[in-house]
Amino acid sequence: MTLTKSKWMFASIWLVGAGLVFLILVVQSLVGRYGAQSEAAWAWYLPTVMPTLSLIIGVLASDFRTAATATPTAAAATANDARVLPVSARGLLWLGVGLSVFYLLLVAVTILAQPFLQGVSPIELMHRSNLWLGPLQGLTAGVLAAFFRSG
Repeated sequence: MTLTKSKWMFASIWLVGAGLVFLILVVQSLVGRYGAQSEAAWAWYLPTVMPTLSLIIGVLASDFRTAATATPTAAAATANDARVLPVSARGLLWLGVGLSVFYLLLVAVTILAQPFLQGVSPIELMHRSNLWLGPLQGLTAGVLAAFFRSG
């Protein structure tokens, strides 16, 4: 796998995963699931996914800008992206994929499991989930940053 394909794989995982949860929140907000606390639900969701999505989109935008530049340095960077990943980067790639999928599943479970929990409001569950999502988000973003840096 090449560095470019790896970057787009991360983008796909995050855009699809965060996009599905986004759609669920839109529908739940429209049908009044959160009542007067819809803003609190969005205030939980956005910082849960936006930092990592911003990192990934920033890397892709930087690659696009570099590729659009017609300098020898840009040509070397484009050639570097087309090479096969070294073994050390492959470990970070698969660790990043695993952490990303696990993290996004936990974000979705936080929203989807609430109706099955007795005595816990949706917003309360979202606040509780920060106990495990916060550290996991930090680890996931750290691995992704290390992977992007290694390439």
